[in-house]
Amino acid sequence: MFNSLRNRLILSHILPVIVVIPLAGIALFYLIETQFLLPKLAEDITADARYLAEVSRADFELFGNPIFVANMLDRVRLDPAIQVMFLDPQGNCSILLTQRIHPHRPEYGN
Repeated sequence: MFNSLRNRLILSHILPVIVVIPLAGIALFYLIETQFLLPKLAEDITADARYLAEVSRADFELFGNPIFVANMLDRVRLDPAIQVMFLDPQGNCSILLTQRIHPHRPEYGN
C-alpha cells in the first residue's frame, strides 16, 4: 500500500490533518472552559451561596414582610435576572420578587 510515491504523499498530507484537527478542537474546548465557563460558574455559585447563607440566618417569622425580604436581597446582591418566590405553608406564593425592572427596587406581587 505504501510502496508507491503517490500513496505516501497522500498519507503524509492527510495524517497530520487527521491528528491536528481533533487536538486543536480539544485545546480550544479546554481554553474556552477554563477562561470563560468555569469563572462564570464560580461567580454564580458564590452568589447562590451568599443568598443561601443569608436566608439560613434570617428568622422565618419575618418572611411575611416584603420589606425585610427586599433588604435581605439587597444585601446579597443577586443577579438582576433572578426571580425569587417565597411560599407559605399551604404552597401559595406569599412574596414574588423580580429585579428586572429596577435592580434596587424589587417588584412585589401575589
